[in-house]
Amino acid sequence: MLVLDKTNYINYRICPRYGWHRLNRGTQFNEDIKEQLYRQGMEVEILSRKLFPGGWEISGERQAAADRTEELIDSGEVKVLYQATALTRDGLLAKADITLIKKDRELHIYEVKMTNDVGLSPDSRDAESRKEKYLYDIAFQKLAFENAGYRVGKVFLIHMNGGYRLKTATVDPNKFFKQVDVGQEVEALLPAVKAEAEQAKACYGGEEPPCECHLKAKGKRCPGFEQFHPELANDDSVYNLNGIRVQRIKTLYERSILKIGEITEEVGVETGLSRKQLNQIAVHRTGRPIIDKPEIASMLNRLKPPLSFLDYEAINYPIPLFADSRPFQQIAFQFSLCVLENGEEEEPAKYEYLLPVASDEELKRLVDELRRVMPAGGSVVVWHQGAEVSFQNNLAELLPEEKTFFEDLNRRIFDLEKIFSGQHYVHPGFKGKTSLKNVAPVLAPELSYSDLNISEGSQASRMWDQALGEADEVRQKIFDDLLRYCHYDTLVMVRIYQHLKRLLARLRPPIC
Repeated sequence: MLVLDKTNYINYRICPRYGWHRLNRGTQFNEDIKEQLYRQGMEVEILSRKLFPGGWEISGERQAAADRTEELIDSGEVKVLYQATALTRDGLLAKADITLIKKDRELHIYEVKMTNDVGLSPDSRDAESRKEKYLYDIAFQKLAFENAGYRVGKVFLIHMNGGYRLKTATVDPNKFFKQVDVGQEVEALLPAVKAEAEQAKACYGGEEPPCECHLKAKGKRCPGFEQFHPELANDDSVYNLNGIRVQRIKTLYERSILKIGEITEEVGVETGLSRKQLNQIAVHRTGRPIIDKPEIASMLNRLKPPLSFLDYEAINYPIPLFADSRPFQQIAFQFSLCVLENGEEEEPAKYEYLLPVASDEELKRLVDELRRVMPAGGSVVVWHQGAEVSFQNNLAELLPEEKTFFEDLNRRIFDLEKIFSGQHYVHPGFKGKTSLKNVAPVLAPELSYSDLNISEGSQASRMWDQALGEADEVRQKIFDDLLRYCHYDTLVMVRIYQHLKRLLARLRPPIC
């Protein structure tokens, strides 16, 4: 008999073909981040158990866990269960994070979510998608327990309090978590969830279904999109147009236009493509870059030496790691600084620091080291100003005595990415994007991120988190990789800046 658990049900809702592959073939889809999220989610769930201490944890295989759950509920001696398990005759499997056993075997089910926002408040961002994500989840749990013969009374979502700040040595679970009664919303979803569960079982028991993600926006596509639609995942695909909206994709799809090179300027205007997208199409078709040298010169003329090229790597941990920090607050755990003293062709001076442990003392030491090596004047050059300023503001928030220092850095910031995001330099090799990883291969090809063991920011965050729990030798190896990666980011910025200066130098009239 095919057994449908909550994960497989949710995967079906994401994309039937994705769910089919995960269940029937165990296919992996470059989802490395899921391991970290699972581990962090377990830490949050274990902390939530302190709201209802003294419970019994259910373990074991499906049937054994379901039998043990029934046994403990029937005993009348247990009031709280962790991972209570229900397995129905028609193959629904559910494990509830926390279950309270009330009078007459009535169950109150609590589902713990590693989020600050479950979409139930009026000011919630993206409320509908969040409500759908979490409510369908817990509705499946209730359906399974009721079909297994249990009487489910109330159902709750437990989520983190985004306004919580760590004020003591340990997290206070009563202040860290919020509990939301979602009984009415869940009850209204049960008929739809029951129908979808039957559809999912039929799908998983049949032939491989199609993937319809080609008509969804980027953030809504399943993790298997590129594997299921290789013809749409190449560099020439209209799906790689910068910021393309799903309605524009559908319009082009209806015209049988699947490649960027097939979009004429006339079609681009008719379909409402943006100037940025039209520029991407133009350089793709001609193979020639668009370079606004006067504007680039004007922007670079604002720079004042010494030039300090700065980059941070940050972690956004669900459970606060530092005094006065909030859940998921992005806190820098390392920096890299390259300094060009006179702003001309030269090798930069290199400075760096990385937290060896997650402690308030080390965080203060990181800022002390940054202040020590940062020139007192000149421009601070970054890539993607919003992120770097946010990291600095968060450090100033945790260390108020450093507020003036970071305010000064913020005033001196020059965002090198704006030359590219502002469409003053558009190259077909950028593929419509302006991230450092897209610009570097074109303007700083001698520095390849493929040579690194760590090559992007989210991986850096995961690896630093992992390193803290490793033995000394492994931890130091990861730290070395992190330092090299962060230095690469700043050195690449230096090389891009130097490329732009050489480009502009070729325009200057000769000195007579």
